[in-house]
Amino acid sequence: MLQTDLPTTARLLDLPQEPWGNGKGSTRLIDAHPSLDADEWDWRLSLATLAENSEFSPAGGVVRIVTIASTGPIQLNLNGTCHELSLGMQAQFLDSDHAEITLGGQEQYALNLMVRRGRGYGSVETEQLRGQRVFEPTDLWHRIVVLDGSVRLEDGTELGALSVINPAQSRLVLQADQALLAHIVVAAIH
Repeated sequence: MLQTDLPTTARLLDLPQEPWGNGKGSTRLIDAHPSLDADEWDWRLSLATLAENSEFSPAGGVVRIVTIASTGPIQLNLNGTCHELSLGMQAQFLDSDHAEITLGGQEQYALNLMVRRGRGYGSVETEQLRGQRVFEPTDLWHRIVVLDGSVRLEDGTELGALSVINPAQSRLVLQADQALLAHIVVAAIH
């Protein structure tokens, strides 16, 4: 993603995808800090394409927040307890937890925020938008992902499901008749 003072947008399905080593899905990297290098990040946000039932791979001291970005349902077995997740629902777990997904027979999408323990903390808040929502500038890294429906920017640009907005250092005004948003925020620990 571009780092500018003005909002930038992208369709997540247009981002390059990297297949998983086990062949059961792929990842589209949205952003990472401080580097996009595969091993040199403190946190990273990606869109996972879940193609087959699979276990989550360990990532080395990471807290993961997985937010379902398609209709679902997805069965998440976390340390022996099964959770049924659908659009907008999420689970947070450590990479040391045993986590595996079971799909209902069709490909699904999930936002995957990973933050290395001791280097930062992150959150993913989902909200229904009907009308207008203003995001004020912040010093924290943040992105807004449209999970369902569509939103309009002040300039009239319309963004559909699986679009990401980088508000940068500007005030962002979104309007929607009905949309489901995910607001992702990460703060570094200094």
